[in-house]
Amino acid sequence: MTKEQIIKKINEFVKVNGDYKKLGNKVTSLKDEIKEFMHREGIDEYVDAETNHRVTYTKIEKSEVDEDKLINQIKSLSRKCKDKEVKAKIKSCIARVETIDESKLETLIYDGTITGADLSSCYSTKVTYMLKDNAPKKQK
Repeated sequence: MTKEQIIKKINEFVKVNGDYKKLGNKVTSLKDEIKEFMHREGIDEYVDAETNHRVTYTKIEKSEVDEDKLINQIKSLSRKCKDKEVKAKIKSCIARVETIDESKLETLIYDGTITGADLSSCYSTKVTYMLKDNAPKKQK
């Protein structure tokens, strides 16, 4: 590929990437408007009579656990329990997890007890390459 060809490709990329961003914003705006309308009107499906194209509006619930709160709640339930056997069962839900004390590891590396070579097999590196369109800032 020649320098002129790559410059042409870069210019095409910049234009198409700009169009792509504009379309993405338009799609997001349209989806938000449609979802708001379908929610307000209680509509969960629309089928176009001519094209038979179907659009659905569905509620999706995602739950995440707050692990710190859950651990504290389990501990609280365990403390309240009078039966020692049940108390032990409740406590067994909380597992001890081995973890590295970064500060101590740094000290061991710094004083030479452990070398980088000793730990090199424990680390992996992923290299990726990115092409970014950095549009010039608009003048005021």
